[in-house]
Amino acid sequence: MKETGSKIPAEFWKTTVGQPLCNAMHSNAWDGLDCLNAQIDALTAASENTADATIKAELEKAKAKVISARAACRKAMAILSDSTF
Repeated sequence: MKETGSKIPAEFWKTTVGQPLCNAMHSNAWDGLDCLNAQIDALTAASENTADATIKAELEKAKAKVISARAACRKAMAILSDSTF
């Protein structure tokens, strides 16, 4: 992960406050990204295989929201830590 200039020192992640957050980010954030990627893939496939323009537009609108959610999750991870959880 690129350096983001996180203001949270690495030592924080070893504290009784930081460790549970680190564990949640390591497990849940990566699982969340996997789920979002699966949704994006499914929405892409559905859109590519749908002839109805109205349905396709709705699928693409939903996909854009999921892509935004993925970007937000990645940004949150980068804000918190300059290294990978």
